[in-house]
Amino acid sequence: MRFKEYTASPCELRYMTETLSLHTPYAMRILMEKELVKDLSLLDENYRKLRLLKDISRQSRIFGLLCNVKDIENSIRNVSNGSLLQETELFEIKNFAFYSMQISRWICDNAAGLCLLPDLSKVFEILDPDNYKVTSFYIYNSYSPVLAELREEFKAVQMGIIDIENASQLPDDERKRKLEYLRVREGELITLIELEEEKVRKDLSGRIAVYKTELADAFAMIGELDLLLAKSIQMKELELCFPTFSCDGKTKLKGMFHPMLRSVLEKSKKEYQPVDICFEDETICITGANMGGKTVAIKTTGLVQILFQFGFGIPAAEAEMTIKDEILFSIEEGQNMREGLSSFAAEMLGINRIIKHIMDGSNVLALIDEPARTTNPAEGTALVSSLIELLRGKVSTVLVTTHYDIEDENIRRYRVKGFIDGKMNYTLIEAVRGDVPKEALTIARSIGVDEKWISLAENYMNTHINNN
Repeated sequence: MRFKEYTASPCELRYMTETLSLHTPYAMRILMEKELVKDLSLLDENYRKLRLLKDISRQSRIFGLLCNVKDIENSIRNVSNGSLLQETELFEIKNFAFYSMQISRWICDNAAGLCLLPDLSKVFEILDPDNYKVTSFYIYNSYSPVLAELREEFKAVQMGIIDIENASQLPDDERKRKLEYLRVREGELITLIELEEEKVRKDLSGRIAVYKTELADAFAMIGELDLLLAKSIQMKELELCFPTFSCDGKTKLKGMFHPMLRSVLEKSKKEYQPVDICFEDETICITGANMGGKTVAIKTTGLVQILFQFGFGIPAAEAEMTIKDEILFSIEEGQNMREGLSSFAAEMLGINRIIKHIMDGSNVLALIDEPARTTNPAEGTALVSSLIELLRGKVSTVLVTTHYDIEDENIRRYRVKGFIDGKMNYTLIEAVRGDVPKEALTIARSIGVDEKWISLAENYMNTHINNN
């Protein structure tokens, strides 16, 4: 899957793109089209480059240079196709070559070993025949002696027209005759100049086409550089960490947090509580109070895995990561009105797609939130228990949140620590069967729900449920 497909996932990946400070107009397009990286060596190279940039500040000269890089993808495509370049395209290529050379010098001076941009000095020289060393472009006279002569004659004709129009001593018929001649010649010269300029553009197009590969490579590399720099700045500003690569297939996340949620809570003067989680290829059951802790935990876990396999900093104090073939979600976001499906039907179909991926042998990270929660408890427990049994032992990691008491003794269980000292503690702790949350009434009371309702519920618990 491409990055842009993952932006539709429920893990709030868009927040990470919104906090990227990109300076070129096409770096975001490059990011959106990237495929999930499954090659560890490619990720290793990405993080090596990020480490080279970790001390770059927002005040660095490189950002000013990147702001001057335009999106010239169409011009480069025309170069590659051997098309006749227009004057505006020649300007774009010259401007790009100029700033590419500046960026290359900055890399050599500040981040040696980051990358080696193709040398576009020859391209710039072709488009700067008089060595003015400016980014603007003009079809200079030096390109063509014929063009130079035609332009000189054109100027002379224009001056002649002005002189004759101002020559009051000339008889009207003579003035008219001379003006007619000069204006005819003026039109002829315009045509001849345009034809000669076209010859020059054709020649320049052919000469620049020699460097089509260098131009395309430099264009892509500068976009990648912009993306790397933005990731580096984001790492510092959001306090993200560099991952290490797992040697045993385990994922270990210490102090994991969701950047968007933390930001929201900080603005409200509330404390965000990071979470520790560890897993390998296994099915894990997560239980806890219905206050968002479980859902946030698996959303954040999914976000972390996506960020890792697209080469971002990791929102955690420490992160040991392993590669997955895919990251899949089943997190209820409401009814699928477009397809005319109930929330339960849409959920079942979504989980079924996850099952198919796993049964086909893919090593995925699957995050399933409260499956079958909209059906009756008996059927819900049966569906979740059978799902866990079906997926247990497969070469994938499945995190399932549930309120149901699952009998399976052969699965790992986590529980949200729960309501302690008047507030929720979202720390994940190891749990055993039967360790299901019974804090709903306490939480309801803490948020100001009608006390009579709470009291009646407590009475019902004491007289009906606990006695059974």
